[in-house]
Amino acid sequence: MCGIVGAVGCQNLRHYLIEGLKTLEYRGYDSSGLAFSHEEAPLIYRIPGRIHQLEAIVPREVVANVGIGHTRWATHGAPTEVNAHPHISAGGIFTLVHNGVIDNYRSLHKMLEAEGIPFVTETDTEVIANLLETNFKKVNDVLKAIKMTMKMLQGSYALVIIYQGDDQKLYFAKNHSPLLIGHGVNANFLASDYLPMLKHVKEFYALTDLQYGFISKHDVVVYDLPGKSPAVISYHGTDLTSEDINLEGYPHYMLKEIEEADNVIRHLIDNYYDGTNFLFNPKLIAAIKETDQIVFLACGTSYHACLIGKRYLEAAG
Repeated sequence: MCGIVGAVGCQNLRHYLIEGLKTLEYRGYDSSGLAFSHEEAPLIYRIPGRIHQLEAIVPREVVANVGIGHTRWATHGAPTEVNAHPHISAGGIFTLVHNGVIDNYRSLHKMLEAEGIPFVTETDTEVIANLLETNFKKVNDVLKAIKMTMKMLQGSYALVIIYQGDDQKLYFAKNHSPLLIGHGVNANFLASDYLPMLKHVKEFYALTDLQYGFISKHDVVVYDLPGKSPAVISYHGTDLTSEDINLEGYPHYMLKEIEEADNVIRHLIDNYYDGTNFLFNPKLIAAIKETDQIVFLACGTSYHACLIGKRYLEAAG
């Protein structure tokens, strides 16, 4: 699962974003990136690698009011620099990070391409960025454009968005992927779980599905997708520790992994089946066919999964 951090008004924004991403490393990732608001165009830093490598390429003198960060576990598209988040829309109006999977991204991609919109990545996230920009050009209002975009998306998403026309706000949208608001003093935060914010705020709001809005240095505004008026926000505290958060409410990791099985299966189908064909790398298939021996190494429940894999491969010849 990807990790997201974002902040408005944080005094040492670079440090907060990098340290926040480090707290999310437990989720697993293969690439990482940051974006900062800037007068002419957002400053974007991305690498297919670890957070300490990202930290090395981000100048210490970066100063900004708004910033977002992301750790990516490749789903649509290989783990490359160009596919790493944050992504920017074709016209440069929006820069965003995304956690989730967009089920109808192929049809949206075709629709946008037919309108002459260029794509530079293999990701479903770039589809969201370009769709949002397309809708914004129709209504010239960020919140209305987000609302329009949400109605067109099928799947799961937690989005944190920089709008190039306003360096005082971070916009967001949420459906079936976790996203939390951290309410601070002269600063507000967004993250995919509590860990990045624990040292900075004591009040939190867990966004529910189909909510969207924005945070600024002093304000938090949340809308429900059907509603026209801002939702009522009730903040809560937490006494969670890092280990509690890693367990995500489960009493132990064994039960957590059992309960995650359906999401793992969905993840595999989303990534490797397009409705007609399985999208495995042909070089990998060729390598498997040419090898004389395949060794599975595992323990615990993974051992039993390997036994199933062994049986399938033997049956396939």
